[in-house]
Amino acid sequence: MYNVTIDDRAMRKFENAVEFLSRVSESATDNLIHSFLSSLNQLQEHPTGYAYYTSNEYPDIEMHKILFSRWHRLVFTVADDAVHVFDVQDCRQSDEMNLA
Repeated sequence: MYNVTIDDRAMRKFENAVEFLSRVSESATDNLIHSFLSSLNQLQEHPTGYAYYTSNEYPDIEMHKILFSRWHRLVFTVADDAVHVFDVQDCRQSDEMNLA
């Protein structure tokens, strides 16, 4: 089993997405939270099976991505038995907006 950590900035971005969505739809908010937690559980079990994520900001870091809910993805790194969630991104935004 892998140890999963979440960057503070990534967690804030997720919390902001939850807060925004909670003003629109309770069921969509529940789905977002459930999908996020399910993705974290998947990363604990087998994080290396996900697609690579390419970033112009960090070209030398091997990153992966996993989609969750309908419009979000986790960007993460894997080293030994540790997974670090580097970013939570809204896929409807450009990469430049997500890395801001």
